[in-house]
Amino acid sequence: MRLKEAEIDIMFITQGSDVEYIHERADIFFGDEGRFDGRIVKLTYTGQTTSRELSVFVAFDDEESWTLFTMKIGLELRLNYVLNSVHKHLAMDSSPPMLSPMEGYDTQYEYTYKLFKEVEYGYLMVNSMGTKAYQINKSKNQIKSTKTWSPGEW
Repeated sequence: MRLKEAEIDIMFITQGSDVEYIHERADIFFGDEGRFDGRIVKLTYTGQTTSRELSVFVAFDDEESWTLFTMKIGLELRLNYVLNSVHKHLAMDSSPPMLSPMEGYDTQYEYTYKLFKEVEYGYLMVNSMGTKAYQINKSKNQIKSTKTWSPGEW
């Protein structure tokens, strides 16, 4: 889902090991090599009273990714804007709301991940150091993560 105002795409929304949302047109983001040229940031919203945790994986295009994550120009300001825009969308604009408009949320973000399309499984996101990865099983609507990753592991 595209958030035009924030100029990002929500690629995946997860709660625990369950995938609640996969971008309906996710496949258009991948080039011939099955790799997305931009970068993915994981946003986590944790309810202050419920402790319910919702993770949202958002996509930044290649040009903005370079400016934000390599040059570090406006990084904190931009990520805070995206956190607030995604929260507003999930609490006020989605039906049914995925975040409660009445709940306070603690937020954090993890960046950056490269996103790959896996033919048989779904999607794979790996951080730049190769020390953390998330794999989305499209057919089972599940996500799994690992602290370390090597290409032959999955």
